[in-house]
Amino acid sequence: MEAFWVGLIVGAGLGGGYTGIGLWGVRRIWHWPMPRFVRWVIGGMLARMIGALLLMGVCVKVLGLHTTAVLVGFGGVFVLGLILEIWSWHRTALQQTHG
Repeated sequence: MEAFWVGLIVGAGLGGGYTGIGLWGVRRIWHWPMPRFVRWVIGGMLARMIGALLLMGVCVKVLGLHTTAVLVGFGGVFVLGLILEIWSWHRTALQQTHG
């Protein structure tokens, strides 16, 4: 049972890192022209996802963490992070258009 909780915490930590890097990156490039902004956002998502999958693979295969726990921890925080990112983008866009 302890292995499940460790995997859950590690997965949640990876998800939190994924979300944090995403929010940090978008805030840094928000003022760029839209085509450049979109390229960097899409490229950043791809790079973050590849990095997250590699780290989860290392956690499961090398460290021997509970596979389901890592995936559930990451997935839960990942979904919450997506909601936070979309809300943050929407709020920033509203502030720019409506002052």
